[in-house]
Amino acid sequence: MKRYSIPWFWMAFVEFAKGFLGIEDSPAKKAEHEKKKTEFLGIAICLFKEDLGRFPSELKELCFNQKNEESWEGPYINWQGESTFENIDERKYVFKNRGDRYELESPGYEINKN
Repeated sequence: MKRYSIPWFWMAFVEFAKGFLGIEDSPAKKAEHEKKKTEFLGIAICLFKEDLGRFPSELKELCFNQKNEESWEGPYINWQGESTFENIDERKYVFKNRGDRYELESPGYEINKN
């Protein structure tokens, strides 16, 4: 079964439109936006685990089948360059594979643990 990766282009378009129109987000809106973005990333991580039976060792595995695994059904996230795994403040996500669970931290925002 082919899965579709989560499109990030809509987020880029929204950010472009806000910049073009001079609209600034309040801290609460930025936090809500970041919460949604980390939730999407969490979904991609869980889809990866469903297919391969393990969590990725690094987030880049969501984009590329680095270990040539047959059960890999990705990409789970489209590669957008090094900024693919940065939060809305352009800070890199901190991802930790704990074996039976993972931790995903968006620096400056809440920590999502599953």
